[in-house]
Amino acid sequence: MKDVIVIGADHYNTLWLVRSLGIGGFNPIVIVVGAHCGRSFVSKSKYCKQCYHIKSIDDIVATLLSFQFSERIVIFTSGDPYAVVIDKNYNQLSQKYILQGCNNREGELVYWMDKDNMLAMAKECGLSIPYTRKLDLSEDIDFSEIPYPCLIKPEISAESTKNTFRICQNIEELRHSISEVRGDCKNVILQEFIQPDFECLLYGVSTEIEVFLPGALHKIHTCSDTNNLGMMTYSYLSPDIPSQIGDIKKLKDFVKKMGYHGVFSVEFMITRNKAYFLEINLRNDGTCYITTQAGVNIPAIWAASSYGLATNNYHKVFNRERTYGMNEINYFKYTMKKVGIIQTIKDVCKAKAFSLYNANDLRPFFYKFIYH
Repeated sequence: MKDVIVIGADHYNTLWLVRSLGIGGFNPIVIVVGAHCGRSFVSKSKYCKQCYHIKSIDDIVATLLSFQFSERIVIFTSGDPYAVVIDKNYNQLSQKYILQGCNNREGELVYWMDKDNMLAMAKECGLSIPYTRKLDLSEDIDFSEIPYPCLIKPEISAESTKNTFRICQNIEELRHSISEVRGDCKNVILQEFIQPDFECLLYGVSTEIEVFLPGALHKIHTCSDTNNLGMMTYSYLSPDIPSQIGDIKKLKDFVKKMGYHGVFSVEFMITRNKAYFLEINLRNDGTCYITTQAGVNIPAIWAASSYGLATNNYHKVFNRERTYGMNEINYFKYTMKKVGIIQTIKDVCKAKAFSLYNANDLRPFFYKFIYH
């Protein structure tokens, strides 16, 4: 079994990645980042071969350079800040590791994480985007011709937090929101806030051979607070990609034009007649284990491809029409009070993937609730 390295916070995104890779026949070596990581629930997974606890993101590169392997090892990141650290040190780290990135060049992944560049390329590839405008918060802002409601978010996600997300219903709210976030980021992206019929996410992988997108995640419920905008609480995964997205070749061309290799996800707002592109995440997505439970192990496909192993050993077709997944902590926090106890029981019974609970890997679930 080949080793792989997983870098991330003590978070279900990291746990789902570890579980997917372990199920796929790889040995995850985990670097958990965080001040309180000594009680990591991710490290308790039976699929975690080894776990290293570091307090700061600034310690990632030194930790990686201290490891000794007989061959180059694949690295996965479970969040934007960790992907940025790897990309900014790409030239040095690529001597020892197999990295996700764009055109095998340092700094290019960060370039495409910039939403200004990302959205321009999406539009060039024929994807529909909402009214979008970049605001430099250090300058005087022209507030004319802005559609309401609108959303403001950091231009580069990794350089700020979701605390800078704001939904504004009018010019007074927009002015107030800008004054609040000005201290956290220099530039923001302002977008028309689309009221969708549902939100959709496509999780896939780009290898040297192909860009593979097996289906679409339909978000039935999402978190209700702005700081977790779009984070699913309950979803189903289907091989059917919404017809509003149109020709899937446009998405594949988008990924190819960035020169990206690795796992990724693409987010859309879907209305009755149109699909609005929101963003592409150039790292692992927090919904990955739903795809694994549906029978298609995207992280394992990327790892196998990177090591030159055959990927035809992995299924590329879902094993059921719909696979339901639940982020149980956020579901009980945001969604249960809306749908009631009867519907909650029905949703739990249908779910095949949970953010923490797994009957075959119970220790992270119990450890999370005992110590957190």
